[in-house]
Amino acid sequence: MHRYFHVGQGISRSRLEIMIELLKKQGIDPYTVLLGHETIFNKASKEIVHKHKIENVLISTPVRIEKNRFKSDLVIDEECAEMSDHITGQHLQGMLLIEAARQMMTATYETHILPEVQQQNMNFILNSIRSNFKNFVFPLPVSLELEIINHRKMSSHGYVCSIKVFFTQELQIVHEIEIDFSIFSPIIFSSVERRVITSLSKVLETFSKNRTGECVL
Repeated sequence: MHRYFHVGQGISRSRLEIMIELLKKQGIDPYTVLLGHETIFNKASKEIVHKHKIENVLISTPVRIEKNRFKSDLVIDEECAEMSDHITGQHLQGMLLIEAARQMMTATYETHILPEVQQQNMNFILNSIRSNFKNFVFPLPVSLELEIINHRKMSSHGYVCSIKVFFTQELQIVHEIEIDFSIFSPIIFSSVERRVITSLSKVLETFSKNRTGECVL
């Protein structure tokens, strides 16, 4: 009789593949004894969560469960940026969950909401984040559910949106987060960014002129 193992948070795809091969060599069906392995193989692409490295992707590909509700799973790689430092206790750190919610936001919009012509061609800007930690979250299976609260088209160049993301572990909601954000075309985004940079540069220039022996680098 075989034992069953839950694939917890922190196991990378490469490590899981090594485990699968080792079990096969022992004549054991790995897909039967490794519970939860499907989630790792369904990891979201780095493009839809706006990351360059696959180890920094924290969620599986979102699926639609209702018109304005979407579901995903937490899929943490031990090599991700958030796990490389600031490790205290056995629970998952709060900033990792906030980043997972942001990824759920972008992945959902990139795959389900934005028109195909705009997918992976828009800029997301965070306006506000409200986070409510209800309990510790441990490196065991965690599901995410995103609900769209507001989605309003401003013009042909962008949208104003609000969402809620619920983290559930062992049938209990352990974390809730609300995010207000905007989506702009690259043209509008670059224009706004340049305007802010120009304004900031003028402030720094004025400040440096009022100080002797100092310069702004």
